[in-house]
Amino acid sequence: MKKVVYLVGYLLVGISLVFLLRNLVVNLKDIPGFKLTYQSVLALAISTILCASTVAILSWAWSLLIRGGSVYLTISQAYVIMAQSQIGRYLPGNIWHYAGRVALGRQYGVSTEATLLSTSMETVMIFGMALIISATGLLFDEQFFRDVKIDFYTKNLAVLIASSIALVAVIGAAIAVVFAVARPIWTSTKSWIRERAPYIHAGRIGVSGLLYVSIFLIFGTVISLLLNLIWQVEVEISWFQFVWSFSIAWVAGFVTPGAPGGIGVREAILVTLYSPVLGEGLALGLSLMLRVLTSLGDLAAFGLAYYLSQTQNLKSVK
Repeated sequence: MKKVVYLVGYLLVGISLVFLLRNLVVNLKDIPGFKLTYQSVLALAISTILCASTVAILSWAWSLLIRGGSVYLTISQAYVIMAQSQIGRYLPGNIWHYAGRVALGRQYGVSTEATLLSTSMETVMIFGMALIISATGLLFDEQFFRDVKIDFYTKNLAVLIASSIALVAVIGAAIAVVFAVARPIWTSTKSWIRERAPYIHAGRIGVSGLLYVSIFLIFGTVISLLLNLIWQVEVEISWFQFVWSFSIAWVAGFVTPGAPGGIGVREAILVTLYSPVLGEGLALGLSLMLRVLTSLGDLAAFGLAYYLSQTQNLKSVK
């Protein structure tokens, strides 16, 4: 049985790599030309490293959240598990990176429950941080909206995002009320919740939230680098405008069912936002280049994680 699990794991990794490489090839050939100078090569290298670093940041945050289950992973241990499973997000269905994390976690001694609970917290927190960043830009960045001339669309989107945040808050409050009212009746549920209360740790949640915000800040920096150093275009768009516009595109890709890694959806949103300012050709090139660099970053992270997995003992993580 153990051999079957390993074989299935290797098969999924192989298929994921094929999808990732195919994504690279398809997008790479559609990117508008640019001069290959020392400056552009350096910018590409830095951007790829920055994209790869987001996997390390995710791993750091996950190593904090999973402590609620009395699982104490070092950052490198969390990185080995996450970076190797992360390429599964390029498979259709948008769930395989989560399944891979559970499988790798079990292989290294992490319980399925701890992985599922901490990953669920991670997903909700990243989505929440992205909504907050997006809403901030949508509600307060009027100049950008005048430039791109999509006032009606952005106002509706602002309402949608604000409503989503309110809905999450209402659901959270409702769950809290239900648990409080049902406490005398559902003794077993109460006991189950109490045992898992350590997951709700203000310090760990706060630090993890800041780490997730930093990921969107990094992608805003990458977009700025690409425009200024690759295509050498000066635009009247601030760094934070790049941050929140990428955040909107990420949210759209995340909530679209079956979109592997948000492929196609994220690019469409970025082109819609940037075309009036950059021109359609450059906006398309920018979105495709960002996808290529993200894929390269995931591939580099996978390679490093695989190397570390061969040189570390991750069996005892508790």
